[in-house]
Order: sequence, then structure tokens, then C-alpha cells
Amino acid sequence: MRVTKRQLKRIIAEESRKLQRLREDSVDDELDNLKKNIGDDIEHIRDLKDDIKDDHEEEHRAREEEERKDESISRRKLRHQVRTVLKQQHRRGLNESVADDREFEVLIQNVAGDVAQTYEDMMGEEFFDEDPTMFAGRSTREEWLAQVTIASMELEAVIEDAIRQAIAANEDLLHGGNFHRG
Repeated sequence: MRVTKRQLKRIIAEESRKLQRLREDSVDDELDNLKKNIGDDIEHIRDLKDDIKDDHEEEHRAREEEERKDESISRRKLRHQVRTVLKQQHRRGLNESVADDREFEVLIQNVAGDVAQTYEDMMGEEFFDEDPTMFAGRSTREEWLAQVTIASMELEAVIEDAIRQAIAANEDLLHGGNFHRG
């Protein structure tokens, strides 16, 4: 494409007008603009500091939650060890029954363990965290969790005993012919 001399002059004139419109501010105007933005910049820095603080607190809460999970796992392991010892002592006094069958015993333990674990979960950390003032002067968080663990272990043992007693009573009725068709 060929550009004529006249077209070239028009393009140059148009570009000159554009350049005049894009003129930069003077140094004084720039300084005034910077001074006006100082307040906004300070507010922005404060917001950034608040964000950093919030992030730090969130990380801290996450670490505490992870520690609680680790503590909860340790409590469960301890509870399992104590439960095993208690069961060994308790089994020595049982008469022969279907409840003595290993698979049935595992079923009884699982049912009782599930109920006790649900109880412990419901009464544990979340319960304490809902209203810690309710425990003021009576129990710290750790004391409460220890009490709940002990209570859930006792509940589990009571549930297992109740199931075994119900099975024994049912077997007595069955052996006595009380379930015959008539």
C-alpha cells in the first residue's frame, strides 16, 4: 500500500494530538497524588497484617486440632489395652455359651465398642467446646476427656455384660423348651 504525502501529514497530525492528551503530570502533581494515597496504603498494609494474623491463628487451630486427633488416637489405644485386660479377667467367670464362640464374641465387642465410641465422641471434645463455662472450676479439658474415656470404657463393659446376660437368659429359655411351636 502506498501512502501519499497528504495522508502521511494527517497521520502525523493525529498522532501529535494524541500525544498532547497523554501529557504527564508535573512533579508537584505526582507528589500530591502520592501523599493522597498514603492513607489508602496504610489501610492496605493493616489489612494485610490482619490477614497474616488470621492465617497464623488458623494454622495454630489446625495444629491444635491435629494434636487433639493424636491425643484421641492415644486414648483409644489405651482404652483398647485396658478393655483387653478387663475382658480377660471377665471371661474367666463365664459359663459355656454361644457368647463364648470367638466370632460371636467379636460381634458383641464390636456392638458394645461402637456404642461406647459414639458415646465418647458425643460427650468428648465437642461437648466440652460447646460450653466450657459449664465446667469452670470443676474440670479442665484434659480432665473432662479422661473422665469421658473412663465412662465410655465402663459403658462398653456394661453393654457387653448385658448382651451376654441376655444371650444366657435366651439360651436357658431355648434349652428349657420355651420356644417350641404350639
